[in-house]
Amino acid sequence: MPPLVAASISVFALEVLEGFNHADGLMDSADAWMARGSKERKLEVMKDKYTGAAAVATFVMTSLVTVASLAYLPYPLSALGLAYASSTGSLGMSVAAELGRPSGGGGLGDQFLTAVKTGNGPKRWLLLALAICMAAIPASPLMMAAPRSVAAFLASIAISACVGACEDRSFGFTNGDVLGANYELDRMLSLVLLVIVLRSRPEPYPICKRKSRTLEEPVRLTTRLHG
Repeated sequence: MPPLVAASISVFALEVLEGFNHADGLMDSADAWMARGSKERKLEVMKDKYTGAAAVATFVMTSLVTVASLAYLPYPLSALGLAYASSTGSLGMSVAAELGRPSGGGGLGDQFLTAVKTGNGPKRWLLLALAICMAAIPASPLMMAAPRSVAAFLASIAISACVGACEDRSFGFTNGDVLGANYELDRMLSLVLLVIVLRSRPEPYPICKRKSRTLEEPVRLTTRLHG
């Protein structure tokens, strides 16, 4: 099966399993990003039933970059890439919840933020460290197959913090939709970063070794045929 087709099916199947909840949060957040006005106005746009051009464009572009990045990973690391990206996306939600401020709307997102922020400083940092460890478990097969992906995983944590902080600053709050947007964006960015890290290495990884064709092979073949 062509890598692009396999990546498209894999990403779509994951979205179906998630009930398109994170995708819905991304689209609602995109419309709210484009809205001018106060925190209340952005929250109103986020909760309305309409879907704007910003929502559609953001979802399409995020999905295209996610699928293309997954398809461009060296085979068979691409088979592990989606589990890796999903774990970094989930970790990004935890980081965003730690950095964000509840919207006061009383939804599941606010309940999650309240639960994350309950307790003193050391307990909260311990929970965040536990979330990092739990995210590393599904990502570990890829990190063992390609050790350089560990650097991409650590960089993804910093990216998650930046995305979460920027979203909270833009909206003035963090709710379930913002957390869903954080998941989708972190998953996309972690795959892009993973492609950069893995493709920057000139030789194939041990798990990806194949018989390579060099530029000299056609010349040698032509020599044997005409010799």
